[in-house]
Amino acid sequence: MNNKNPFFDYQLPEELIATQPLDERDTSRLMVVDRKKQTITDQCFKNIIDYLDAGDLLVLNNTKVIKAKLKGVREKNKKEVEVLFLNDLGDYQLSGLIKGASRLKPNEKILFPDGSTIVVDEKKDEEVIFNYRSLKKELFSWMESIGEMPVPPYIEKKRKESNQKEYDDPKRYQTVFAKEKGSVAAPTAGLHFTENILDDLRKKGVEIATVTLHVGFGTFKPIRGEDYTEHVMEPESYEMSQTVFKKIIETKKEGKRVVAVGSTATRTLETVFKDFCFSKNSGELLQDNQGKEGESTAPRIELSGKSSLYIYGEYDFKVVDSLITNFHFPKTTLLLLVSSFAGEDITGKAYDHAVKEKYRFFSYGDAMLIV
Repeated sequence: MNNKNPFFDYQLPEELIATQPLDERDTSRLMVVDRKKQTITDQCFKNIIDYLDAGDLLVLNNTKVIKAKLKGVREKNKKEVEVLFLNDLGDYQLSGLIKGASRLKPNEKILFPDGSTIVVDEKKDEEVIFNYRSLKKELFSWMESIGEMPVPPYIEKKRKESNQKEYDDPKRYQTVFAKEKGSVAAPTAGLHFTENILDDLRKKGVEIATVTLHVGFGTFKPIRGEDYTEHVMEPESYEMSQTVFKKIIETKKEGKRVVAVGSTATRTLETVFKDFCFSKNSGELLQDNQGKEGESTAPRIELSGKSSLYIYGEYDFKVVDSLITNFHFPKTTLLLLVSSFAGEDITGKAYDHAVKEKYRFFSYGDAMLIV
């Protein structure tokens, strides 16, 4: 790949890929990366409480993973297919990924075990657009009734290869604060939190807020081509309440930190505040006047909508002061976001350290706190 990031395509030993959760969520390891001091410290996730202060605002993504993986057959030849539904597009249209999609034709029907039928409307790049007008149930209720938890394919593959037992993925591949249905993948940085940790943080005086970004194809769409700067993020639905918006402004005014849990919370925060900045001296919310000459610079406050924000390189973070994240795949937008926030040098050292110290990687892996 033609890129300037020295570790973007780093090498990872296969045995460090976590294919199952730990018995207790908060017993994951926690690497603390201090950007100012350029230090790396090994901790346990339970100790996250020691690194947050009274008045800090912890922002969680409360999206809930739906059972979006469904198995059916093609009406034409009765061949089995597996569909991963991605986004409800409205007007009874749904986008999804399907194995063997190149052979599907418009108007072809997919039949499911409960007698339900969906129809192929069109193929669009890697995605297929389906029509679900004939469903007799509400969409998410239908998925919950016959679908499976869409655990990442690499986990399923490695479990089969090593004959590992099944795990309670419907429970463990879901955060304890999940509420709003709509994701096809978990906001994995949040998987380490327990109700006890959240309670202890509240007792310490840490404020806790939630936003919603439904994880879809945009988050895990692979980067293709020679230059990652040309990658385009697929839009994903987000929402922030007026109360949380005001709380962020208050936190900044008081000189406290906004701590984002995961890349999806980060992208939601940065999307909402994209036309603003905060004074380094007073913490006051200011209009960002970086528009082109002659261009209207009136700020736009959009507390809900679709985000295609792609964070990499020398991105100017408007809101996020600290970040809690997992260890990500090479050549992904997630890794680029982390590198942009922490800085390329310390991120590269942190990943080298994680490999050397045998941290667990990816969705069910360990965590990193960047301060």
